[in-house]
Amino acid sequence: MRNELWAVLKRLIRVCALLLVGLGATGCGPQLLFVGDPVLEATLFDREGFERSVDRAARTAGYRARIVWPRQRSLEAVDAFSVIESHSAEVVVLSPYLSLMADEIASRLPHLSFVGYYGSEGILNVTWVHFDPEPGLRDAGMLVAEWVFAGAGRRAVVLVDESDETAWEEAAWFEAGYESRAEVGLERITFSATPTREEVRNRVRSVARDEERALVLMLGAASGWALEAARDEDVKVVIRHGMMPDPPGQVLLSVVDDLAVGLAAALETDASRVEVPSVVRGR
Repeated sequence: MRNELWAVLKRLIRVCALLLVGLGATGCGPQLLFVGDPVLEATLFDREGFERSVDRAARTAGYRARIVWPRQRSLEAVDAFSVIESHSAEVVVLSPYLSLMADEIASRLPHLSFVGYYGSEGILNVTWVHFDPEPGLRDAGMLVAEWVFAGAGRRAVVLVDESDETAWEEAAWFEAGYESRAEVGLERITFSATPTREEVRNRVRSVARDEERALVLMLGAASGWALEAARDEDVKVVIRHGMMPDPPGQVLLSVVDDLAVGLAAALETDASRVEVPSVVRGR
């Protein structure tokens, strides 16, 4: 019964917000507060672009967005309380890091509606956003196949840690997308266990000496070392990066979880969970 009442309340807030937008009263609509964190801020190559995308998602649903980046290096739930209580918001969006503390934060503020990322259902006043990487990885595979056949001597090489179940599954989705467009030009190099930094660097160097290559990094925690080595060797890479909105120069494609797209979906539902596809970003 409480779940149904909360869904009705969320629906009423959303309807009122959209009515205000329709009447041209966007300046007095309910406020949405996005609370960021230092880790997220550090990964944003275009913070202004990210903030615009959050603002756009909020305005589409009838909210006025306010985005706050707390200055504390190590954020705790008490810091989030301080930020939230200093604003009059109806909806609070927690960054992925702060979403780890959603249980403590949301339970102490039961009159507010929260949006969190990657968490488990069970907190009454939180709508959880999850991302499905499969569509984005399949699309990336198809785009890399097109890149390979657009230039002479090009090949794609998938580096995968077979001891990492997630990396293995994501590599399979990428390869399925590639093979739907091409039957040749793709190579897989596997590591039976998580490779060391030196093992990764040596492998990247050996591949980079050949003709033009795109390295597809499916190495879990070791992908950062491969990205570092690829930068030194000036070789193109394809990465699966959770929240990177604008990848570095040597990244050919990136499959990302777009937090603003997830937020837009969360603001449109009465459910406690939404799942949206990851998307491909590139240059």
